[in-house]
Amino acid sequence: MVSVALLLCGIQMPYAANPGIIPVPQSCVVKKGIFTFDAKTNIYIQPDNAEMRNAVVLIQNLFSESAGFSLDIASRIRPSNIVVCRINKAIKHA
Repeated sequence: MVSVALLLCGIQMPYAANPGIIPVPQSCVVKKGIFTFDAKTNIYIQPDNAEMRNAVVLIQNLFSESAGFSLDIASRIRPSNIVVCRINKAIKHA
């Protein structure tokens, strides 16, 4: 199993200023809790987004190499053990 700290918006701790996420978030808050990645963890993406699918396939490959198990793509959002990837249309492309 692989665990990561749960990160949410706003800055409250020195670590939150540089959480090691690319792209660097404008702000984040480190809160109590963990999310555990395991062989049952899925990634949800919008089915009509080829660019997001390409990015998720890259993440799947990198994760599989480092963790030793694959993260499957889900066809629907489940209540738990899922990573949801969405594009924020409010963010303008550079």
